[in-house]
Amino acid sequence: MSLALLNQLSHDHYVSGQHLAQVFDCTRSAISKQIDQLRRRGVLISAKPSHGYKFDYSYQWWSQKKLQSLIAEPDSYDVKLLDEVDSTNQWLIKHALREIGRGELVVSDFQQAGRGRRGRSWLSLPGRQMTWSQSWFADSAPQAWLGLTLAVGVEVAEALEAYGLNISLKWPNDILLDGVKLAGILVEMEAQHDGPSFVVVGIGINELITDAERASLDQPATDLSSMGEYDRHAVLADIAKRIISLFRAYPALGLAAWRDRWLQRFAWQEQEVKFEMNSEWHYGVVAGLGLEGSLLIKTSSGLISCHSGDVTLRLSK
Repeated sequence: MSLALLNQLSHDHYVSGQHLAQVFDCTRSAISKQIDQLRRRGVLISAKPSHGYKFDYSYQWWSQKKLQSLIAEPDSYDVKLLDEVDSTNQWLIKHALREIGRGELVVSDFQQAGRGRRGRSWLSLPGRQMTWSQSWFADSAPQAWLGLTLAVGVEVAEALEAYGLNISLKWPNDILLDGVKLAGILVEMEAQHDGPSFVVVGIGINELITDAERASLDQPATDLSSMGEYDRHAVLADIAKRIISLFRAYPALGLAAWRDRWLQRFAWQEQEVKFEMNSEWHYGVVAGLGLEGSLLIKTSSGLISCHSGDVTLRLSK
């Protein structure tokens, strides 16, 4: 009942427990328990005696039909809406159709085990975070996709900038709004040595984080709440279409076609940083980007080329 209950609630007015009990042919106590369950999962719902329940946030629950119409590639790109899923990336890795030149997009308002880089967990907020994954199957060797995470960051940044947002990038996979983390990217791949390659790009963009949720995070984070009213379907579709085009072009063009655009938005160029490599912290100054997406850092020992799999980066100040 929990997910069906969402469609009966409103942000504009209260809906009585009695009415909900009649709709679902159950007791008001059962409705109360379902409301509590949704709250525990992160849905913002308030209750008022003699009035009932209402959302504390103007939710726009995902519509598969609307997303498919906005992306408008039914012959080569499928859109799937899942009621709930552990991880959209893992769902695609297990279930996606693997046919050369085709891909899929999977989105869910209830992702229970979202993941970030290096196996970190990702805070997934039902209906308050755009969390989706996109796949592509190509005949390219895995080397053709080197630096893809950075190119995806450029496409996400440019899509959000079109809405007037001040976006910058942190190497290798963070999107910043006014200098604070707004979104993250996770790229995963399964490939044969000479091809084909199956690529999955997962994206999470914060829409609304409460003060309590911010306090639980290990680094500052921001959201789209300052953006005013927007259509989350349109925002996701704008980004998704860019990534589909990126999938098609990247094996032939490589990072070189996106490198300058990434550097223009790089927040930490020539900044003093500390970075963890091989379980030890080092200090240096950011010197730029390698041709395949590595971060170049000047240290007292010389120039170090850092790769995303083995580095944690922080400003030293």
